[in-house]
Amino acid sequence: MNSINMTFELLEQRHVPALQALAQVYRHPGTGARHLHLATDELEIGFLVGFPTLPETDDGRAHILEHTVLCGSERFPVRDPFFSMMQRSVATFMNAMTYADRTVYPFATTDPADFANLLDVYLDAVFFPRLDRTSFLQEGWRAELHEGQCSLHGVVFNEMKNSYSSPQRMLYRGLMKELFAGTTYGVDSGGDPLSIPSLSYETLREFHASHYHPSQAVFMSSGPIDPARVQAHIETRVMTRLTGLAPRLLPGLVPPWTGPRQATLSLPAGAGTGAEEHGLQLAWRLDGVTTIDDKLRLAALMQLIAGHDGAPIPQAIRALGSGRPSSLMGPDLSAQQAVMHLGVSGLRAGQLDAAHDALMTALQRLAREGMPPESVDGVLRQLRFGERQQTPGYRRLVAAADAGLRGENLLDAIDSELPLARLAVLMREPDFLQREVQRLLACTNHLRVHVQPDEN
Repeated sequence: MNSINMTFELLEQRHVPALQALAQVYRHPGTGARHLHLATDELEIGFLVGFPTLPETDDGRAHILEHTVLCGSERFPVRDPFFSMMQRSVATFMNAMTYADRTVYPFATTDPADFANLLDVYLDAVFFPRLDRTSFLQEGWRAELHEGQCSLHGVVFNEMKNSYSSPQRMLYRGLMKELFAGTTYGVDSGGDPLSIPSLSYETLREFHASHYHPSQAVFMSSGPIDPARVQAHIETRVMTRLTGLAPRLLPGLVPPWTGPRQATLSLPAGAGTGAEEHGLQLAWRLDGVTTIDDKLRLAALMQLIAGHDGAPIPQAIRALGSGRPSSLMGPDLSAQQAVMHLGVSGLRAGQLDAAHDALMTALQRLAREGMPPESVDGVLRQLRFGERQQTPGYRRLVAAADAGLRGENLLDAIDSELPLARLAVLMREPDFLQREVQRLLACTNHLRVHVQPDEN
């Protein structure tokens, strides 16, 4: 490989046959920044820069910052450089996304010159944004007085007002608040419309200074490009100005509960359901699900117990005579601690205990008896197909960003071939399903939630 720049050190590399790629992980010794490169022959050249963003309140600072950094930077002081680039770029993908504990900025293009231009714009935007007050008022929130009436506006404020009209989002946020109280996952990184007006311009700037630094960043690239060229660009544009090591920001963990808990969550009556419909949600916050092996094992468990209409959990729900599987079912890996969700919606208030008993009885039977071997083979085929599906390189980068920003192994996040082989061995052990369900039932971080309609 032609080494244009040697300031990044190669830590490890691995051939990934399923992706027809060579995956390489580099580290910048001066800042600790990591760079994952996927060398492939596909036409698209992809890039991503990501940061851990760990808000402590619902004021939407991470989301508003994502919008505001794209409103002009030192070298590109135009009001909307993204829109300007879209008019002249041949990019196949340009975006920015805020998640619960991270913010990422990916793009892809098929033209090397366009890649260099986009890389310039992205790096300058995230590391050296103008962050002026006008952009904050435009993208975040502002108060306007019209004919004696005061009203609130702002791109993110309006977006989140619309988002909070979704009963599914309100259900998810309510559960996360209960499961992860006191951590970044217990607040809404997108912003609660009731709390967004508490965010100040000064706080937004402080959040950028503390989170958007190379010592916290993960850089990723993919496609037919020399990683040393990408690194040279990063070195010239960023590392010559921003230096120093700092402890990596990591989300806090919730201490284990001493036993199961219960809660009640109110959703707007008739919000996409019948006005008198109640629901039951069961959630387990699982410690120790940190590796790709752990995550695949959890995905296999979900497929076996609830992954199709004939699976035990949907069968138990049908046997109730009313109700349907909740819209929130299965493993959620968006947080540092994984969550398993099961639920029933469309119930009457008097059916909640019966629904709870039906779900728990089905799980207890699985813990005793397991399932036929042919069920295991079908799930393995599904998981292999899902993991091996050819997706554009930049999507692989987005999917691996959480591992990179949580300090997990980047190569394992990209290459699931060996973990899938290990899972196949595990799943063919006669008591695999029993062990996994027993582990779930033994988890004390268990939450039972009554979802009730609220006309107010």
